Amino acid sequence: MAPPESQNTPPTVEAIAYLIHHVVLPRKLPQVNDYNAAHEQLLLQTTLQALHDLKDVVRGEHLGDVSSAIAGIDMSMRSRDNEGNVSEVQLHDLLSELVQVEQANFLPLEVRAQNAGVLISRTADQVIFEFFELAPLNEASMRQGRLTRTFPGLAASIALTKFKEDDLIQSLSRTISKMSSQAAPGFQPQTRKAGHFHHEIRDTTHPGMVADYFMNIITAVGQASQPTRITKNTREEVMWKGSLLPWRRSTLWLLIRVTLQLHFTRKCSSFKSPDSFYKIFMALLVTRIVNLATPHYSELHGDLLHAAVSKLLWWYNKIESMDQFDGLRLTWANAIVDAFKNAHRKMSSSWQSIARSHNADISLEKLGLLRPEDDIDLKLNSLDEYLSGIADRRPVAPNGKFKPTSTHRQLPARDLPRDFKAASNDSDFGLLAVENKFGPDIDLKAAQCLLLPFKSQMIRLANVESYLASRLEGVSDAAPPVDQDFGDESSFAVQYFEQSAIMQAAKLQIEQEAAVERQEKLEEFMQRKLEYQGIVREYEAMTCNEVILKAESLKIEVFEWPLSPDPAIAKATVFETFIPDAFAAWRDICAYIAQNVLGFRGEVSHKPSVKYTLNGHPERTELYSRATEISLLCTSNFDIEEKYLAQLLVCIPSKVSRDMTALPQPHEQWVWTMSGSLPVHFNLLTAELLVNGLPLSRLPSDYMAHALYKPLFGGCNLEVGPSEEPGMSFSSKYAYQDYQLHFGMTGSDLSLVAIKGTSPYDLIPSNVFSHCLPEDFIFEYYYCIDQTLERLVDTGDLQRKLLLAYLHALTYSNMPDSPTHQTGTERALELLHTPAVLSFGPLTSANIQMLFLIAKLSPAGHFYPHYLKEMQMISWDQNLSSTSQHGLFSIRVRDLFDQARKEKVFYQNTSFAEPTKE
Repeated sequence: MAPPESQNTPPTVEAIAYLIHHVVLPRKLPQVNDYNAAHEQLLLQTTLQALHDLKDVVRGEHLGDVSSAIAGIDMSMRSRDNEGNVSEVQLHDLLSELVQVEQANFLPLEVRAQNAGVLISRTADQVIFEFFELAPLNEASMRQGRLTRTFPGLAASIALTKFKEDDLIQSLSRTISKMSSQAAPGFQPQTRKAGHFHHEIRDTTHPGMVADYFMNIITAVGQASQPTRITKNTREEVMWKGSLLPWRRSTLWLLIRVTLQLHFTRKCSSFKSPDSFYKIFMALLVTRIVNLATPHYSELHGDLLHAAVSKLLWWYNKIESMDQFDGLRLTWANAIVDAFKNAHRKMSSSWQSIARSHNADISLEKLGLLRPEDDIDLKLNSLDEYLSGIADRRPVAPNGKFKPTSTHRQLPARDLPRDFKAASNDSDFGLLAVENKFGPDIDLKAAQCLLLPFKSQMIRLANVESYLASRLEGVSDAAPPVDQDFGDESSFAVQYFEQSAIMQAAKLQIEQEAAVERQEKLEEFMQRKLEYQGIVREYEAMTCNEVILKAESLKIEVFEWPLSPDPAIAKATVFETFIPDAFAAWRDICAYIAQNVLGFRGEVSHKPSVKYTLNGHPERTELYSRATEISLLCTSNFDIEEKYLAQLLVCIPSKVSRDMTALPQPHEQWVWTMSGSLPVHFNLLTAELLVNGLPLSRLPSDYMAHALYKPLFGGCNLEVGPSEEPGMSFSSKYAYQDYQLHFGMTGSDLSLVAIKGTSPYDLIPSNVFSHCLPEDFIFEYYYCIDQTLERLVDTGDLQRKLLLAYLHALTYSNMPDSPTHQTGTERALELLHTPAVLSFGPLTSANIQMLFLIAKLSPAGHFYPHYLKEMQMISWDQNLSSTSQHGLFSIRVRDLFDQARKEKVFYQNTSFAEPTKE
């Protein structure tokens, strides 16, 4: 029998896709019933062609086994009508033919309406009927893993002499044909809706009409038998998305597989692997499908051909690894290899064509208009000046630019009360106080308990008491103190506000701005509320976890009215915001005298501690006591009058004065000396130490506040010392990322020199390129290309690695990139599992947003109904390749979120963006 391809027209793209969906079972499947009798006929024809290919590669002694398989599939194809049902007339002829030929043969029949398969085979003296279920129940199909099934289920046989009776063949043909096209009542699963039971047409029919009723008829005419059975691990899917009937794998394809595996297993029972012919047949069938799909690569969007090629490679590797070559010629794999090469060549050329299509099409006619010297010969004068400045850097002058930041104020002790008096009376507060509205805020009754050893100290205290007594003259006992409770109507702050037009205008402006901000916040809240309701409606329609995650991520900042509703408190708040400088200075003086000089403290209630630590150990108290004695001893040594102190200072050893030199007045508190080539200054009053005119340990605040510092070093506080690098002021004490760093400041520009080994690197400020290059080249981030590996490289931080992984996933191709030898999806998944991504700190909002985008690449799958799990719906992005929408993306992102939540405890003092819980 010749192969049937010469008898048919080339299949359509839809028919080829049908074969791939049902035979290969790719990741992305239809979600509506796609049954088509013509496509089923193509499946049978392709099966016949694959069997002929198998016949060409088996040895001569096994040609009969393959020929009988060809004849059986051919008879099955001839038994079907245009609708795919068993034809009574054609079945009658085939049964008559089956009993007349001397060579044993078989006839597989698909009884579609009963969801049953019937395998009729003939031996020397009997005809055997074998029955089995085709499509399992939806609930069984949706179980995790493969479904293990045994074929056939039941069997019965009729003696050949009995079977040849024409009435029996006629009756059997009529019965099988009717069962193939007509549904039998009582065998369809039921579902309860609105209090009534209905046929669940989306589930499979119970095969009892064939397996029980028809089986009993055959047994009554003949007898039951025990056939040789096989066990298969089948992959089943039930996909549904708003259609009348779900998509499920072709029952005809299951009938073909079961029939051929039973046939070859029984015929090749002496082989080391009895099903080796069946596996070769499967590889050759997929080879035929790959050959059909290769010319239509673009129409099939590449994914289906890629899935078919992957399945072909899986079968080839499986056969090679199991060494199942019994009865085969050495050329058995030639057709498989050729198909694989042709498909690979087609996919590679298509990918290269796509890559070339993105190249710029430069017209040669426009070349004459180009002026390269105007486009590439850039005049970067500012860069030239900056580079010249680097070469002209000179070491910082040792002592020429030291300027003390403070002077030593020589104020006699008796002048302090006079200054205090002037500061309090020459102010707005002083005017109010003189008018006897407020009394002084200092009570010096406790000063009577002071033990003052010197007469000068007692004179100073007397002057202070006299001044305060003069303030109390004419002030009634009911006069409120200045430190009246905050927000009291009679407080100084409220009284001052009532007299200040500036503060009243400021309060009005604050309230007006707050009213505008409150209205904007109300509008934002209403917008967020509408957005949340829309997302909830979408979730109820789709039952999608991704949608609920989006709803939970909606946030709005709380608005707080800036002023208190109590008018007096609001006025006092404005007063404290715009407090007069004179009053603030007076209040600071009073607080200093009360707390630091007189040692007054607020009332503190002591309660028993619930725990005692080493800090409260009695030995620490004893240590503090001894330290106090030492301090008092040191104090008593220098507790002398000022007129005697001057004489004592003259007696300081001359060596001290030779090592440290004091600066002239009014900076005599500063002493300095040389340490090597660098000057060292010390402030005797503040203990401030400067080396080369600059503080030690940390960089000055203007360095750390510079716009370039945080992008380069984040929040790292570098320990620094003086620098001997020309033009630099500081150098890092320790290497940073294996670089020795030197810092300087040129005007408002931060200068940085990083030295590794003998190679120095100078930082060029971005403003050097202003008005010379496009802004994207100056301020925006960009990616560099690794010239050796020809791959994208990132800047090293987590956000850039996540973005790189996302870009790789979006630029997916079925073919691996030549530099990385990985597809975009493989590269993206690898990046998400690298130590550089897994070793991260607290996630930022930008990180979480990027992770959500990566997770959305995985299709969202849901069971329907969700409580029964009998069908599934999968939401695919139609703009992306199905192979690029890998399920591992969401798994990797979920793992990263789980890790972030576990490690949150280590970042208590760091701004941490909490991932939305799934």
